[in-house]
Amino acid sequence: MSAAKSAAKSAAKSAAKPAAKSATRRLDPVARAYKGLRQALGWMGLALPTLLLALPAFIKVPADAYRSSISAHYFAPNLGALFTGTLCAIGVFLVYYPGHPPQPRVWMARPLRNRVGEALRRVLTDNRVTTLAGIAAIGTALVPTMLDGRCQVAPPLAGAETLCSASLHLTFAALFLGSLAYMSLVQFTQSDQPPEAWDREKRLSNLTYVGCGLVMLACLALIVIHHTPLGPLTFTAHPVFLLEAVAVWAFALSWLVKGDAVTDTVRRVTGPPPAG
Repeated sequence: MSAAKSAAKSAAKSAAKPAAKSATRRLDPVARAYKGLRQALGWMGLALPTLLLALPAFIKVPADAYRSSISAHYFAPNLGALFTGTLCAIGVFLVYYPGHPPQPRVWMARPLRNRVGEALRRVLTDNRVTTLAGIAAIGTALVPTMLDGRCQVAPPLAGAETLCSASLHLTFAALFLGSLAYMSLVQFTQSDQPPEAWDREKRLSNLTYVGCGLVMLACLALIVIHHTPLGPLTFTAHPVFLLEAVAVWAFALSWLVKGDAVTDTVRRVTGPPPAG
């Protein structure tokens, strides 16, 4: 009887293993899709300010004429389509980013381990925040700001003076960066394991997320100050462009780390970690 029982158990285990493996295989495409979407968002965010900085030297666009902000490139010949198209693509990706539903039990970064942090993560879920950020990104792209105090839409459009809205544009931009900062600070730092079980990679990732989130908030605050009686800021010739670029680069780095782009690159260069 004991031999029969052990044989039955081993048969059950061997039958369970293929099922578990097939379940893992079914989940793999989902995990790959999440990684690919996060990396795509990160690469687009990294490329936008970089290309706006570099391309004027090659396509004979008077860079200083539009360097007052990233948004001013809406009016730049040959660069307006790049600005609008990239930001709209980021917006669409964010709107369709499904995110993870709130889990019953997670651990967050230390400053958020309280009732406020718990309430935030349950109300402001991945899907809600990224949808808001995506809509704000599209609004930022399609509602241009003013350039030199007026709406410089070219070629001239009927009713162009109603197309631009500096206040609405800034509102969309603030919602975009603020939502992405929240994703880095709150959503990305969560884990289904307690902090004492976090490995070195998770701890370094959390430091990156928190750093990127704080940089985005700091840049956003300085941009707001620049447009108040406390401004203008004069630490560089084009402070708003620099602050916007740094904020978008911080968003890009956060999503690239979340999408394992950095660790994947390191592993390709150094090879897989040693066993054991």
